[in-house]
Amino acid sequence: MKGYEVEILSPLNIGNGSKKMPFEYILKNGQVGLINVYKLLEDVNKINYLVDGVVNGLRSGRIDWKVLKINVENYIDYRLDYTGFSPIKGEITEFIKTAGKPYIPGSSIKGALRSSITRAMHNSISNNYISSLDFSFKNSSVKKERVDDKAEEDVFGKPHNSPFRFLNIGDTEPFKVEEMGIFEMKILNICNGKVKWYKYQDNKDNPNEAVSIYLEGLKRGSKNTGYINIDKRINDDYIIREGKIQRAEIIKNFISLVKKDVSSYIEKETRFFEKYNLPEIGNFYKKLKEINDKLKENELIIQIGFGTGFNSKTISSLFDEKNKIKLEKYYNRNFDKNLFPKTRRIIFENGKPNAVPGWVKISFK
Repeated sequence: MKGYEVEILSPLNIGNGSKKMPFEYILKNGQVGLINVYKLLEDVNKINYLVDGVVNGLRSGRIDWKVLKINVENYIDYRLDYTGFSPIKGEITEFIKTAGKPYIPGSSIKGALRSSITRAMHNSISNNYISSLDFSFKNSSVKKERVDDKAEEDVFGKPHNSPFRFLNIGDTEPFKVEEMGIFEMKILNICNGKVKWYKYQDNKDNPNEAVSIYLEGLKRGSKNTGYINIDKRINDDYIIREGKIQRAEIIKNFISLVKKDVSSYIEKETRFFEKYNLPEIGNFYKKLKEINDKLKENELIIQIGFGTGFNSKTISSLFDEKNKIKLEKYYNRNFDKNLFPKTRRIIFENGKPNAVPGWVKISFK
């Protein structure tokens, strides 16, 4: 393998840690115009009352451009289509960019592949993760985000012994800015067996009343390429033996392992959304299954990026009831053991639930 092509199957956001505040964008004709505030400040720097007005607005989080008589149209960096159903009135989570253009980090793809491979191996390694949970449960000094560290080391070895060191995935080439859009995401929460929508300390029946999360995201159908290399030394028995590399075979077979995991994952999620009568998302997963069933040997689909949820990133959803209870106590949270986790993040378009974020198809060359 020398390269890969990634195709976006559902809106994808990979954040850069920054958010656009409400004064940094304007809405016009169904599009969001992102303002270059730094350029604007340079231009108004010599006009004291304008500087004061903008600075005061920055501090309060609100700027009335009309009152200041500043034509912000002259400072729009780029415009993106918006397909949500609620008027945007909050922060927009930015997409990671290089030279102003979005790209997908290779680390995001590799991390998703690793999680998927680990779940596919569940039957042979589940005891390692249960032991790691037990160890953390008895040792309060273990940070909650490090609960699986012991299991990871038991299964894959220390970093220099890990088979994943032989799998190198580069970043994609930059996408065009116009391949992004602004998407609206809401959090579904199952409460007492019914679909609710998250609003801070409350949950609503009507998604119109729920909190909206706004994202810069790559649009469906967007494609780009990247570099991948599987180090040939993975096939050298001497290097594997002397380097004490654990489970080298998973790198040789990673595509089939991911397909196995994703097939099971799609089946479970389809049942979840059918059970709670969200047909739009049930149909979304049925279409994913059709794509997954028709993949060639060198292709896979997987979920990456922001909003993908607990299940896509961890192995704990495969725990039995007894160990889910341990997990509940360890995190000091009131989990429903038969419904874990009970939240999902959903992309809304044109007033209806439309997709689950972050699904991509990857073809290896």
